[in-house]
Amino acid sequence: MAWRFLVPRSIPSANAHIVNGNHAGTASKYRSFRNVWAADLRTCKQVLKIPDATGKRLVTITRLMGKGQREYDYDNLVAGSKAVVDAMKPTSSRCGRQTLGASLIVDDDPASVLVTYLQEKADNGQPATLITIEDVS
Repeated sequence: MAWRFLVPRSIPSANAHIVNGNHAGTASKYRSFRNVWAADLRTCKQVLKIPDATGKRLVTITRLMGKGQREYDYDNLVAGSKAVVDAMKPTSSRCGRQTLGASLIVDDDPASVLVTYLQEKADNGQPATLITIEDVS
């Protein structure tokens, strides 16, 4: 099976402070950013009736650049997408009562997911993220 959906949210450059959360203040911002992505992904999953991942999946994350935006360096694109990939995993809140992750992938290790990163100009000029998920037989 394969699913494809558009999230009207832009992937930030890795140079943005919310991506590199090594300090307490930025770590909190990163968790909030990841949780926003997780909420978006859970909604897409529910609408498209995507089942929880049980095996390896192929994921393609395409950054759709808005009018006037330029391509990121590849390393900035990958690092900027970290929150998106982390939001795809099944994670729970610190107290364990609420599932935060979307469970679109089992884990973000190489045995569970192969992620490809692309960048394209958006047809409508609006920045967004296009995600394609495929089960591996």
